[in-house]
Amino acid sequence: MFIRIRTMRTLTKIRSLTRLHAMAAVCVAVATGSHSACAQTGFWLLPGRLPPPIDEVGVYRLSHDGSVGLGEETTSAGQRVYFQWDKANGRTDLTTPAGYRAFHYYDTSGDGQLLAGSSFDSSGRFSMAVVDRAQHVSTAPAPVAPYTDTEGYAMSPNGRYVGGVSYQPSVGDLAPTRWTVGGELTTYPIPSTHSSICYIYGVNDRGDMIGTAGSLNSGIRFGHVWHADGTVLRLTAPPQATYPDTEARAISADSSRVFGFVGIGNQIALTYWNADNRPTVLGFVPVMGLGDVQSCNEAGTLVMGQGERRNPTGLSDTWVWSEGQGFFELSDWLRRNGVNVPAGISMEAHAMSSDGLTFSGYARDANRTNFAFVATVPSSGTLALLCVAGLCAGRRRR
Repeated sequence: MFIRIRTMRTLTKIRSLTRLHAMAAVCVAVATGSHSACAQTGFWLLPGRLPPPIDEVGVYRLSHDGSVGLGEETTSAGQRVYFQWDKANGRTDLTTPAGYRAFHYYDTSGDGQLLAGSSFDSSGRFSMAVVDRAQHVSTAPAPVAPYTDTEGYAMSPNGRYVGGVSYQPSVGDLAPTRWTVGGELTTYPIPSTHSSICYIYGVNDRGDMIGTAGSLNSGIRFGHVWHADGTVLRLTAPPQATYPDTEARAISADSSRVFGFVGIGNQIALTYWNADNRPTVLGFVPVMGLGDVQSCNEAGTLVMGQGERRNPTGLSDTWVWSEGQGFFELSDWLRRNGVNVPAGISMEAHAMSSDGLTFSGYARDANRTNFAFVATVPSSGTLALLCVAGLCAGRRRR
């Protein structure tokens, strides 16, 4: 395997945002026990609530407009609490719904009203599940034999689809699976030469699901698109790639672009594939290197991920790629677009809203105090930036 994968922190525990020099009104809120009022545009730092020492606290999924986030907090003693955060009301801790032994929250719908994840019932079985704000749970039907359990890792913005895997706990083989909420469960076969492991990273409103599948024996893995019509696209490496492996991490709303990465020499290159499986290498992330791709906006013109480089606080630096402009460090991107990032705060982003205006993740100060962060770029600033950059005139992609 040619790459060290850095995925969203929560998922790895189970199986693993305009160039404009503009001054805008910015609000920096540090939320404590109660929510501090803040304008729509700004930067929020959210401290932990559990007894210290806090291992990490972060917001790792966002609604379409970034007004609602899903996060978790963990301590060195092993405590974990999931929470939902919104700009109007602050943080609300999530509990296990009645009748279940456990519930793992992994994604949110575009309107922030539904949460997707995995329920653990009294029989000891995991199932894809969706829960609403009233804690009403819907679970997926049982998978086809030989699989016994399912887990849901991604939800489409419209809340209609959940993407995940089917598996046998005693065997460990994972199969890509999509659940139409309230309806059927579709499990896709993987060719025997590329079986055994499967990671699902996203599903769009079309029901097209993306992820990576590979063989534990060979260590080779390929990015895939599992289409709602039943067809499967295995992403091919570009000619300049040193290795055959491909990784798929994010998909645009119309499925015309799938973003991931490939290995070229001893570096990792950001790459996208079009609907015809034609790869385009977008380049190497300057200075920090590419550690992982996290998400793209719905148009597929903005991509965000982590670098290989870690900052002094121990978090991984975050990069942003913008069509027509190239790569930026997240902190630079935010400041250029009117967001005042507090001095001394390091960020590791794990989510970008599908409108491309809000980012969230994990943060630390110079003393390594842990926070979650949410940062929203003024929409007017982003639009102006696109025109300043020449995108309105159709400037070619870098």
